[in-house]
Amino acid sequence: SGTKAFVTNGPVAEFFVVFAMTDRGMTAFLVKACEEGVLPGPDEKKMGIRNSQTSEVTFDRVRIPESSRIGEEGDGVRIALSALTHARIWCGVCGTGIARAAREYAVQRVKERIQFGHPISEEPVVRQKLADMYLKEEAARCTCIEALSAVERNDDLKGLRLKSSCAKILGSEAAVYCSSEAIQLFGGYGYCRDYPVEKLLRDARVFPIFEGTNEIQRQVIGSLIL
Repeated sequence: SGTKAFVTNGPVAEFFVVFAMTDRGMTAFLVKACEEGVLPGPDEKKMGIRNSQTSEVTFDRVRIPESSRIGEEGDGVRIALSALTHARIWCGVCGTGIARAAREYAVQRVKERIQFGHPISEEPVVRQKLADMYLKEEAARCTCIEALSAVERNDDLKGLRLKSSCAKILGSEAAVYCSSEAIQLFGGYGYCRDYPVEKLLRDARVFPIFEGTNEIQRQVIGSLIL
């Protein structure tokens, strides 16, 4: 029994991985959405990533067999941390992709946008903005590659968690920064839905929040390096 908010694919999922407390601590279970007492809520009306449905899910005295347990009883914390460590890297990867898209749209726009008789791409302040966007994108990209390489090498959990948190922070913050700067370089049109960059910012803004906020990730990094 219990309720979980902000469940990704909550309205459409056929299975849920549920972490619940047992006599031996947190334990993971695979629960079918069709089980009696599993009650997904309505789709949340979000600012961005609207193609990913999100809802609250309530479990009202749901009875499941022991065979639905994932791993050993009390092993839920380890399983959850392992899943989150990998998910945070992919948050960074997605954020890096948004940052790159924003920069590429901005580059195209400043070459075409004419002010005072010449493209604004010739203005030093515009080139500085593009350089800062590229720097953040490239730092995020290289960090994500290193984190994914650590997964393939099967590095120790401490090192992997450190790289995962770094990838998540750099990728998500690059996404927000670059999409915001792209809107600035588009001018008033960047704020309009007829152009693509306003959507990038709406999508980017969630990445510093989910899979563990960036504030929490900085606490994790600080603890690990000490």
